[in-house]
Amino acid sequence: MICNAERITDANDAFLRMIEFTRDELRLGLIDWREITAPEFLERDQKAIEQLRNYGVALPYEKTFVLRNGKRVDFLTGAVRLSEKPFTLVSYTIDVSEANRLRRVKHELQARQKVIHQLAHELNNPLAALTLLLHLVITSGELAASAVTVSR
Repeated sequence: MICNAERITDANDAFLRMIEFTRDELRLGLIDWREITAPEFLERDQKAIEQLRNYGVALPYEKTFVLRNGKRVDFLTGAVRLSEKPFTLVSYTIDVSEANRLRRVKHELQARQKVIHQLAHELNNPLAALTLLLHLVITSGELAASAVTVSR
């Protein structure tokens, strides 16, 4: 996509579909990237703008756009300055929502697995003691029966 400090001025159809805007809205200048950026990422965007102004490039970082329906879409983005005056940049954006969702699921599963292992350990300790006690009861019963047989 191509942007200035406020608006997306050009984008491919795939990106427009991801952020749920039309080409007509783009042509009319209605896509303010700051308005669709999740509030917690605006400061990070400002740092990227500073990098672009100072060095001509912004290092890649993750950010989230909030769509009109409230859905959040995670992107990996980076940019290169095209011109200083007027300030224009070209940015790439890669949808990483699914990768982030899978990462969260993986962490949840790992946390559950850890709890299961702890529970198994906690259950195995008393079970080992019960097994030993049962073994002693069975063996002592066998010993008692042997003693009775020998004494006859």
